[in-house]
Amino acid sequence: MCPARLTNAQKVSIVQLHLKNGGHVSETVRQFKVLYPTNRTLVPSTALKVIAKLLEHGSVENRWKGNCGRKKTVRTAANIATIGNTMAATPTTSIRRLQAQNPGVTKSGIQRMLKKDLGMQGYRASLVQELKEDDPALRIEWAELWLDEAIFPLNGHVNRRNAITWAMTNPHISMDKPYQKKGIMVWASLFKDQLIGPYFFTRGTVTGEKYLYMLKEIVWPIEVLFEDDVPHMHYQQDGASAQG
Repeated sequence: MCPARLTNAQKVSIVQLHLKNGGHVSETVRQFKVLYPTNRTLVPSTALKVIAKLLEHGSVENRWKGNCGRKKTVRTAANIATIGNTMAATPTTSIRRLQAQNPGVTKSGIQRMLKKDLGMQGYRASLVQELKEDDPALRIEWAELWLDEAIFPLNGHVNRRNAITWAMTNPHISMDKPYQKKGIMVWASLFKDQLIGPYFFTRGTVTGEKYLYMLKEIVWPIEVLFEDDVPHMHYQQDGASAQG
């Protein structure tokens, strides 16, 4: 049970001082703070609430026992169990539908039960490309030539996506990174059962001119070399429209 800000004895003193001062609440508060110097949080509105409680209920004691503060009226064990069972059966149930299924429970109450009592968090679906049943085979048929490039750092930089620390609490690990990290871009390709490359982009930043040179000197000769096996080759760069 949480300790009350005012003890019953202090509440009785408020009533006595209020009667003694002829109902002057400001003087009552001033004399109370002199009488109880360690409790200087009393304000006129609180003193009036104590008087009103005595007049309405005939006592200055709290009307219920248990945790202090506002009593739980929505986040009851029954409501939490009902919400939890619904979400376990149908995780995509909206808060609006939960509210319709549980009259008297507010939207904010449902959100608190989901997050604080059930430890749940809402996640949105990620959009991915729809694939038909025969798409994988067609993709392999049309993608005879596989190519990609990657940047390899030259300063020992660690890819943080590959460095994962498991802990009970967030250790807040940070990594220092230079403003301009040094690296080299490497290109390679797979065509049927052959490895083509690697091709190293040296001398600074990869520009459009350097990349076009690589396409003309490496990719285009591949098409010419295997034009009998692949009469129609289409080159598609990182999701851009294919160019025949």
